[in-house]
Amino acid sequence: LRKSTADVLITAFDPQMNDDYIAMTFELRRAGIRTEMYFGTDRAGKQIKFADKMEIPVVLLYGPDEKAKNVVTIKDMSIGRARAQQLTGSRDKWLQERPGQFEAPRENIVAAVKELLSKIAP
Repeated sequence: LRKSTADVLITAFDPQMNDDYIAMTFELRRAGIRTEMYFGTDRAGKQIKFADKMEIPVVLLYGPDEKAKNVVTIKDMSIGRARAQQLTGSRDKWLQERPGQFEAPRENIVAAVKELLSKIAP
């Protein structure tokens, strides 16, 4: 049994983008995807660790850079976790690879998340 019922965590990097984060949260929820939004001003690493601790399988990263490119970075936590175990002692290499992480157009997040969840669902 997982610690969280959410399948997706939306990270929050910039308080001025809260409307974007809320819109994505509700967009995914309306599509039937159990989604939580991170509240707080913690750095990205801490938010991702929170998702890992709560066993949330997918994390969406959306900051000013992604907004400018009209994309969302989607992170499959299980792939990142598995690759991190393989690269013990090589944090720099793991960070460079960004395992399980890809970009999707902002307007296609529902389809991209549904596709990923269908691949990783037990």
